[in-house]
Parts: sequence; structure tokens; C-alpha cells
Amino acid sequence: MSHQSPHPPRFRPVAADRPLALWREPTGWRVTAGFLDLFAVPVQDGEPAGRRVFLARQGIGQVVLPLPLAEDWGVLACGGQDSVVCDLDAAPSAEDVDGWLAILGEAVSGDGAAAAGRALGEGHHALAEGENSVAARQPLWVRVLSGAVLWGDDHDPVTPETPPLPLCAGLRLNAGQPAEIVAVRSRDLMAEGNLETALAAAHHRLVAAIIRTTSHRQEMLARSIADRTRQSRRMMEAGYDTLARTITPGRPVPQPPAT
Repeated sequence: MSHQSPHPPRFRPVAADRPLALWREPTGWRVTAGFLDLFAVPVQDGEPAGRRVFLARQGIGQVVLPLPLAEDWGVLACGGQDSVVCDLDAAPSAEDVDGWLAILGEAVSGDGAAAAGRALGEGHHALAEGENSVAARQPLWVRVLSGAVLWGDDHDPVTPETPPLPLCAGLRLNAGQPAEIVAVRSRDLMAEGNLETALAAAHHRLVAAIIRTTSHRQEMLARSIADRTRQSRRMMEAGYDTLARTITPGRPVPQPPAT
């Protein structure tokens, strides 16, 4: 029997000046034309209020899902001139979730680089104290059975009481103590009926991690701009001094320090 949609598909154009504010969206969207660029942006009184920082791009057939705010930052999805999305009339598939997690993991890394560590596949794993672990290929969901691990740069330990957390490109686990974990796929959580709950919890941690990365990048950029400004000022002052000595004969010329 074919699946009947509860309502006709709703199409929506999305442009740079008509973005999707993912912290306000009640449903997910699939890109049907063009693309969507994801940006981190400061949020004030529920509205974007600052410079956008590019995170990633989703193309035709890929999805974007609602994301919560974190530390007064949110994620915008902006399209091009001909970008169109269609609302999801059902929960995203396991494949959709895997693709979404992969793009968010890359946003956490800040440069798309994969995290380093022991590559994990599905199944049970024993982690030694201090050991780093990453997903071998497709995104995985990790449950801690005993002990505790750290997820990404989050300082809150992941314990057996913590909901499953995703492990994908840009993210890694660090065992602060010997730990036993089990890694499963999105399809497994979906079969259990736990994917939606796990994804909602993961979104909070993922957005917070993305904002930490974004803030760090902004600090580094500001520092680089300040360094270049100081260097330019020194070069300008040196140029003016050379010009002054050239057009003002008899001006004492500084001597190099004695060696």
C-alpha cells in the first residue's frame, strides 16, 4: 500500500533575504531546487542580529531539520535565487538523518577535517583510558554501557544515563576512564522507536558545539585582523619616516644597534 501524505506538500522559496530560521521551524525541509547554505548567526529577541558565519551547504534531495538556539546563537538556512524547499510530511528517514549528522559534524570541526582516533564500527567496544575514537564510515550512535566518555569538546561526561549521541566526521570520543560502549546505526534507533528522541537531544549538543567552534573562529579572525592592522601601521610609519628623511636633508638618521 502506498503512503498517503497527511497534507499536500508545501513548497517554499528560500533566498538570502528570506531564510529559514531553524530555531523557529516546526518541521524539517527537503531541498527540491538549488541549494541551502547553513550559517551560524547571533540571535536577539528571536531574530538574527549580527554577521552570518558560513557552516555548510545542502543540495537537492538533502534535508535541513529544526535546531535549537545555543548561547544566543542560531542556525539560518539561506538559499540562492532559485532555491525551493518542500516540507517533510513525515519523520526523516534514517538516511536523511545520517546525511544531516554528517553535515553538522563537519560544521563542528570548522574546516571539514575528520577527527583523529581509533575507527569504530557497529557493535560493542571496550575503550582504554585516554583513548580517542571516531566513526569508521557512516555516522553512528553511541551508548555508554559502563564508565564515562567525553564527546567532542564538550566537558559534560557521557554516562550510561545519557541518551545515545552521534559520532560522525568532525567528532570523536575520548575515554576519560575505561569504558564499554555500543555503537549502532540510525536505522537501528529508528527500529527501536528511539531515533526522534535521540536526535532532539543530540541537536542541543551539536548546536552548542558548532557555536563554540564558530566563536573560536571569530576570535582567531579578530586576532588576525588586529595583527595585520598593527603590521600595516608599522609599515606606514616606517614609510613616512623614510619620506621625511628624504625631503628633510640633515635630519639625523637612526643608527642600527651595536652588535
